[in-house]
Amino acid sequence: MFFCRFRFFHTSATYRMRWAEVSAALRPFYLKVHPDMFMNFPNARITNEDSLKDLNSYLEALTKTQTPQNRKLDFFIKREGSSQLTRLTVDLRGRGLVDTLKHILRLVDLPIDKITGTSYDRESSSFKEDQYGYQREGDPYWNLHEDEFSRAPDVSKKMSLNKFLEENVDAALERSRLAQPMYEETHRVEAQVLSALGLKQVVWDCGWGIAHYRAGLLALLNLHEHHSDVRGILENRTLIFGQWTGVSLEGNIILSSAEVRHHWLRFLREVDKQFKFVDWVPHSEKQLTDVLRGIRISHERLHGRTLAYKYLVQVDKLTKTLHRWLWLNKFPAAIPDDLSTFSLIVENDAGPLMVSHSGELIVPASCPAQLFVDFLESSLPLAEKAMARHAVDILEEEELHAQVMWKLGLRELSKDETISSFRMVKCLTALLEASDELSTSLQDCHIRVSNCYSVLQDGILCIPSDLDS
Repeated sequence: MFFCRFRFFHTSATYRMRWAEVSAALRPFYLKVHPDMFMNFPNARITNEDSLKDLNSYLEALTKTQTPQNRKLDFFIKREGSSQLTRLTVDLRGRGLVDTLKHILRLVDLPIDKITGTSYDRESSSFKEDQYGYQREGDPYWNLHEDEFSRAPDVSKKMSLNKFLEENVDAALERSRLAQPMYEETHRVEAQVLSALGLKQVVWDCGWGIAHYRAGLLALLNLHEHHSDVRGILENRTLIFGQWTGVSLEGNIILSSAEVRHHWLRFLREVDKQFKFVDWVPHSEKQLTDVLRGIRISHERLHGRTLAYKYLVQVDKLTKTLHRWLWLNKFPAAIPDDLSTFSLIVENDAGPLMVSHSGELIVPASCPAQLFVDFLESSLPLAEKAMARHAVDILEEEELHAQVMWKLGLRELSKDETISSFRMVKCLTALLEASDELSTSLQDCHIRVSNCYSVLQDGILCIPSDLDS
């Protein structure tokens, strides 16, 4: 029996939004109040900087089910059709996370229909494989993982591929044509940033469009012009524009695209402290490896979405839990003395307990030791089979990718990071089977395999990986 997706220390399976989803929900609001929109109004810019910081702190506390202090925040906004500024007061008191988000969006007349906070009803079922991995649904502690937002009921998924393309291909091609000058300008600014700051690489990894990437690059250039010491900090490093600010497990500097330059500068001037956490990661993983008979600790799955200092806390928590258990217990005889052929990923406290499609054992840092040992004992045979099949999936994905590109005449074919090779193979197979019908409409298009149907600002056509047959 396989024990998967438990949420520990919670009494219900109520869906809890994560920070990335909160940030995505508030993007329209951020665009209205972002300090860089008020460069000609210094007082308004400073007010919005401070209020935005307090708002993010308040919302982050709600995502962690904490109870933040009530507060009132002032923002300045520009009403449509007018250059005059309007003061907006956001009263944060006594609301849950979802209601708070809706309250904020209503204040500036923005739609709230994309925000959801409802629980998910699941039919009881045995342990089985689905597009997310090997898991058990119907458990009272069932928990979502990286694709969780895509599993919320979404009417867009009910649309057929043919209908979606019929309604959107022309618009996507037009958007792509209009976005081309922006792409060229952004590449020019990117080259300027790399040269001015001596960076090895700049990565845009927060899901916003090309226009926002250009704005982030220009903000970074402006920061350098006013604070020349920034070059010495960033030289020969990789910089990622992401969803939060910190240092990744690979030692890359991450700057939140939603934060203001003042916060970037303060962080960068103290970033040396963060690199000490990165240096400690191998030692921390080695301690857990020694406890678990040589198992390999992998963090590639966490790339870009887990900061080094938080990861150390996660690994240390699980290591200490297992140490305490081993004082009074022994591993079952069925667990081999050498686990070096297996990989373990330590997720945050709300993470899943499951076997991934690539055969990695995924465990939340807060997992009770006995539950983890039972899971380990029962999941090793499945992990071996999954690793073998994943190797085949990768090769099959590469072959199908080339065939679909050629048959459909696509300009580009990409996928979200959350889409596994298993899911990609199923999607590419469906596209290939329908290639004769689709080829005339998809010439020179960019298709991205994602979690729902949508057309991005720069003309990319997003389609769900689980296409209807």
